[in-house]
Amino acid sequence: MMSEPKTNVPKFASFRPKPTQQQLETQLKDRDQDRHSSRGRSEKERKSGHHKQHRSRSRESKHAPSRDVEVSRGTPVAAPDIFIVDRKGDVKNLVYGSIHRYSVPPFHRYGAGYVLGASPDLKIDRDLDDGKEVVLRSWKASKSSRREKYVFARVEKEKPRLLRLRPEVVAEVHHDAYADFVPLQSTRGRKRKRGENGEGESSDSEQDARDYRSIYGKGKGHDQPEDPDLQYVTESDSSGSDAGRAIKLDTSIRERNVKLSRKVDEFPHDIDAWLELIDHQDELIRAGDDRRRVTTAEITSTADIKIHMYEKALEKTRSLKNRERLLQGLMTEGAKIWELKVQANRWEQIAKENIDSLLLWTSYLNFKQSTFSTFRYEEIKELYINRIKLLLATINKSGTDSTDSLYQQILYVLLRFTLFVRESGYSELSVAIWQSLLELNLCAPNQQLSNEESSKLFQQFWESEVPRLGEDGALGWRQYVDNEDSSDVPDPITDEADVSLQRSNIFKAWATAERQRSKFSRMPARTMDEVVEDDPFRVILFSDIEDLLILLPFKLHTSCIDAFLLFCRSPSMVSEDHESRRWSMDQLVRNNPLDWDSAKLQQELYTKEQDYGEDTGLNPSFKVMLPSLRASPESLCAGSPSLQMTSWQNQYAGDNGPVPYLFLRNALKQLTQANFTEDLAYYHMAFEYVNEPETIKKVAKGLLKQHPSSLKLYNMYALIEWSRGNKEVAKAVFSAALGLILLTYLTSTSTKETTSTTQGDITTALSTLTSFSTTLQLRNYKTHQELLLQSGARLLLHHSNNGPYRPSLIRTQLTNFLTLFPQNTLFLSLFTANESLLRVENRVRSLFLSTILTPEHDCLTSRVFAIQYELYFGTIHSVRSAFEKAVSSPVCKSSPGLWRFYFLWMVENEKLLVGGAKGKGRGKGMAKDIWYRALRACPWAKELYVLGFEVFGESEEVGFGELRGTWRVMGEKELRVRVDVEEELDDMDEREGKRREVGQA
Repeated sequence: MMSEPKTNVPKFASFRPKPTQQQLETQLKDRDQDRHSSRGRSEKERKSGHHKQHRSRSRESKHAPSRDVEVSRGTPVAAPDIFIVDRKGDVKNLVYGSIHRYSVPPFHRYGAGYVLGASPDLKIDRDLDDGKEVVLRSWKASKSSRREKYVFARVEKEKPRLLRLRPEVVAEVHHDAYADFVPLQSTRGRKRKRGENGEGESSDSEQDARDYRSIYGKGKGHDQPEDPDLQYVTESDSSGSDAGRAIKLDTSIRERNVKLSRKVDEFPHDIDAWLELIDHQDELIRAGDDRRRVTTAEITSTADIKIHMYEKALEKTRSLKNRERLLQGLMTEGAKIWELKVQANRWEQIAKENIDSLLLWTSYLNFKQSTFSTFRYEEIKELYINRIKLLLATINKSGTDSTDSLYQQILYVLLRFTLFVRESGYSELSVAIWQSLLELNLCAPNQQLSNEESSKLFQQFWESEVPRLGEDGALGWRQYVDNEDSSDVPDPITDEADVSLQRSNIFKAWATAERQRSKFSRMPARTMDEVVEDDPFRVILFSDIEDLLILLPFKLHTSCIDAFLLFCRSPSMVSEDHESRRWSMDQLVRNNPLDWDSAKLQQELYTKEQDYGEDTGLNPSFKVMLPSLRASPESLCAGSPSLQMTSWQNQYAGDNGPVPYLFLRNALKQLTQANFTEDLAYYHMAFEYVNEPETIKKVAKGLLKQHPSSLKLYNMYALIEWSRGNKEVAKAVFSAALGLILLTYLTSTSTKETTSTTQGDITTALSTLTSFSTTLQLRNYKTHQELLLQSGARLLLHHSNNGPYRPSLIRTQLTNFLTLFPQNTLFLSLFTANESLLRVENRVRSLFLSTILTPEHDCLTSRVFAIQYELYFGTIHSVRSAFEKAVSSPVCKSSPGLWRFYFLWMVENEKLLVGGAKGKGRGKGMAKDIWYRALRACPWAKELYVLGFEVFGESEEVGFGELRGTWRVMGEKELRVRVDVEEELDDMDEREGKRREVGQA
């Protein structure tokens, strides 16, 4: 026989050899002696009353080899660190919302329940210890708080556990509904496995038993109820509709609820009291614990209660402002429990009953536009146009004093409408609307004309097809009326030929062809142009825009230009207009990521390139994607590069922006010449400097020559030269404009802060800044106050970059600024830069939770900033969490730009999320889910459809049938499809059918 090779046998208990008979007798004898000696010692110690000492000694005696052996004392060894002082807590709590289970080392408590540093009368209540939190209770409070000693004490103190039917039993109930008998027991099949003793064991019990590899430790007996058709509700089921937990309400929470209820009974017309009572219901359901996860059943029941309260409050108010607040909250809670049809009916009823409320109409519009199942392009388009007609009719009936706000509403509706039209694929119509609106109001003839005469003359101008605003050679409507022969019709243009479609990859080829055709069709064509396949939407006739020709008051011309800039995805002008800032915070207006270049996003945003180096200055770590701040000369062209306006080429590579670059540049130049204002000329100079720095000197000199007394233009030109490095030229411009500068107060010094000769007195400057800011706040000059604080933030930036400084000073000032203006990304960017130098990221996350992302301050720009922060300083999981929170927020959930950003990020990182190389095979499953979610949230956004076809066109994760169905959905939603592949798809279906017939034959 061959000798067996010697191998290393694992040292498991099951592999040990059986002891011999002699070894067994020796072990039994030693065990009896140990038991006898232990019993003798315990009796003596009990008599002497030293029970605790006995427990420790008896344990030691079992492991001592002999009591006769003298204990040897070795050399003293330094005691290890027994106690650890942790004053920061777990840093992962703010990132993930809970502790990291695998980072907690094995431990046991010492000290009989007392806690080091706590009051001596407090002990850990072991009966309330659930392994996740520690409850301290005073053992002196009352006898009832002490632990009972009788046998049922622990049973009475245990939290009740909820039961539910097993899922398979629920399925059986439905299956047995048509049976002719009622079974007394569950009839589901149970596979039985024979054990070593020959008796069968139910497979259900094996599934209920905890696996030995579980992270929760050893399984406990009786972990499931004895009834096999029931099971305990686990914590992982807490989000289900049938889950629930015992709630222990704090006395103060109950008392506050009673107090608020009495207040609304005594003052039923106090809407603030009603809203406070309604908001307090969330505190009741959380029982004072913000970390507690609220179940779906609790959310539903609470929403039902809130709806009842809202309806009672609505009966007590007639004010439109209060009705808006109550109806908004009512529909928010109704969305949690009502079906889609019920929500649609309620919104339609609210819109009819509150026809004067733009806020409620906008909420109704958002609901209709973002509801996938009922969305149709023509229906939403009609909704916009009807609103504009209603506002115009109201203006004609009302007096002149109240029309400004109505015209502001018209501008907002027009902005939303043109963005909706362009994002649905009809870009020619959207551009034509703005061309006509700007020509009609800012380039109008100097003569007095009635509305009818103005309409006829403008119809002649439009149908003449001479160059219009933004086009090369455009002279404007005014020049056309004064000299009709001065303008020539441009030469006809020809659309580029189609790209041939490869049937082997039909959808990816279609996406490429569709994107190329869209790029060359952004501007409206003329009747003589040779368009592909005679597309009827390429030429915009006067009848297409006739209902949208609106004459605006002169004071709203600046608002009109700001709305046009937002339409072009460009920053607003430097002005005191409050409305344009409010418009820019709208999730369906600020959709810049929808048009950004995908390659640019992947290059700049998905890489972490942080170089702190030795620079201690306050330089932002990344450029803010969606800046939200008051426009100023510094924000347009001066200051740190990360805080300046972004050039058009950097945002839209290859001129793939929402509008052609030359169209926007020509429009700014022509508007400045036809309707000069300092704010517009200011903006024109900044745009030229950022995008065409070589020609800025020529543009600036031309404007200064025409308007030599404009101090703002001199200031802008000086700032431009300074940022270009021509400091001597800038000084000369300042000197020529101002003559002299009296700033002697800056020469005074103090020792309150560390300074250098190049820094100046920061303490005195901040004191003056704070005093003036308070004055502006008291006078309700919010725009001026925000601009002042932005200057203060740049002063802090200058102070940090030119000498020593205290980070706490920067932190305190910026925190105060953010408290006043939490949506300002300039303050947030500098605050993040200050904390990143100290490697303290959790201060930024805490600020997000406490101030920036609260429901009253939440907005799209802040959400995108939070995502950027996690991209640079967080993990891949924290980034995904930030995205999920953003698309779940009510103010961002229908933003197609945000969804596009999320989808592109997921395409790049999904393999890391599913486990690197091991995730291969699951491929684009997560990205596919994001794509479909984006289409459901934004059914009008054609770019999301095209982007998905580009990504999944060659992927096997999305089948041909799914892609074909999604492509046809665009037709059902009435979106613009320029390249039709319906015939190719039908031919492919026919060939596939024939191939199957041949295979079956």
